[in-house]
Amino acid sequence: MDFGEQIKIYRKINNLSQQDIADLLGVTKQTISGWEKGKFSPPLSFVYEIAEKLNVSVNWLLGAEQKGTIESPKDPNLAIVYDAWDSMTDADKQFIASIAKRIKQEEVD
Repeated sequence: MDFGEQIKIYRKINNLSQQDIADLLGVTKQTISGWEKGKFSPPLSFVYEIAEKLNVSVNWLLGAEQKGTIESPKDPNLAIVYDAWDSMTDADKQFIASIAKRIKQEEVD
């Protein structure tokens, strides 16, 4: 896997749009699209900042870690969700996303 694929995986796991990621990282949606398509990559110095903002390791972001080893300090169960994601039905994915959105909204309120 490469950087762009990892960004896309992160985005899908977290049910985010390219615009959501762009806003989080302070870049354009076109930049995220370019990364995901492998047209270009960010400077290495920015990769560290991206990893920090997304709360993932640089090794994971660069594809050096297996998907089963993904763990986020804020959510140690992320690897379980990631491993199961492809075998879930669309209804399961929507259910998990709705729970995450509700929890996120409760944090804001």
